[in-house]
Amino acid sequence: MDDKSKVTCEEKRECPTGNKPCVLIAGITGNQGGGVLHHLYKTGKYHIRGLTRSLNDTKAETLKAKYPNIELVHGDLNVKDTLPSALKGVDFAFLVTDYWDTLDADTEYAAGKNFLDCCKDSCVKHIVFSGLPSAQSLSRGLISKGIKVPHFDTKANLEDYLRTLSVSHSIIHFAFYFENLLSPMFKPRKDGDRYRLELPMGDKPLGGVAVMDGGAVVAQILESPDSYKGSIISVCSEMLTGTQYAQIMSKHLGRTIEYTPLSLEDFAKLGVKSATELTDMFRIYQGYGDKIWSPIPGLQLFDSWCAEHAKFFQLS
Repeated sequence: MDDKSKVTCEEKRECPTGNKPCVLIAGITGNQGGGVLHHLYKTGKYHIRGLTRSLNDTKAETLKAKYPNIELVHGDLNVKDTLPSALKGVDFAFLVTDYWDTLDADTEYAAGKNFLDCCKDSCVKHIVFSGLPSAQSLSRGLISKGIKVPHFDTKANLEDYLRTLSVSHSIIHFAFYFENLLSPMFKPRKDGDRYRLELPMGDKPLGGVAVMDGGAVVAQILESPDSYKGSIISVCSEMLTGTQYAQIMSKHLGRTIEYTPLSLEDFAKLGVKSATELTDMFRIYQGYGDKIWSPIPGLQLFDSWCAEHAKFFQLS
């Protein structure tokens, strides 16, 4: 890069809000973005800017009340023209894309590409992208063309695109959220005088993490971005079997909870939304989870998380 280009990038990153590095969080009102906000905010080291499609909805108002020093700006990943102004003055950016918003892989990819392109154009110093590995590539050989899991594969394609941009970046891969176990799909169900935790994992361990802890990993990356340049970081606190999850739940929920492994075929028949995709996701978890995720010391363990969240299970 010549001297003129360097000056141009410095000008583009001029942040009118002071001397703190400016971090833009895309998806700040979501689970992952909220975790990044929480952990960066408490350091006091950054000017935090949040990208949101609505500045006046309930989620945005709640964030402004809880974190009064953040800056919320309008921007829509699907509308590229809304992004350059949001990225003005930004040093670091966090991106998570949302397949589940539209259930359309092409839309998710286009939205992520819009953001990454604008980050490059705005001379962002370092991007942290919340991706996932390619299920199709991992499982090739299991069946000839591999297993397709769109919300994995699209993020993997975006990772590949990010690598072509010659922008400093890190990639994080979230394990299964502990919070998923609060949902009707996965929380223990009553069966006589006991409860059953049913997961399509057989005796294989399922990597898990509290979703807020991803923010701790991002904060660590931004402390020393050059140390993590080009890295893929597992966001996982521990690998537990279904039996171990059930034992910990029994300890904190005051109920006898037993693990009952579901076959993938039976899980697919439950009639849940996107059943085929979720079944194939668990097929990947079973076959490749221990290759994708390894626990990071210092993140919240399920025992502690379960103690804090016991009241939210609302077991009948």
